[in-house]
Amino acid sequence: PRWMVWARVTPHVAISRLRLDCNDARDPGCERKHTDVGPGLGAGIGAALRVVGHVALGIEANLDHEWLDQRDDPFEAVRTWQLGLLAMFSF
Repeated sequence: PRWMVWARVTPHVAISRLRLDCNDARDPGCERKHTDVGPGLGAGIGAALRVVGHVALGIEANLDHEWLDQRDDPFEAVRTWQLGLLAMFSF
């Protein structure tokens, strides 16, 4: 087949070294070494097209959501969206 399509779900543990509620690290109470740890869940889809024999080019998009600090408040979370271009080689 010339096309390959996939989906993925990625549960993970998120670790952040940033203070999300601080505008300036020099503010009192904004320690730079603060670490947040919490659960995360990601989901993504991708597609690739085989262009010649053993080479395929594709794209993948992924959305991650991490619950950090105060897990009961959805606004105390980190959301990231990633878009990647892929080059795959088979041997």
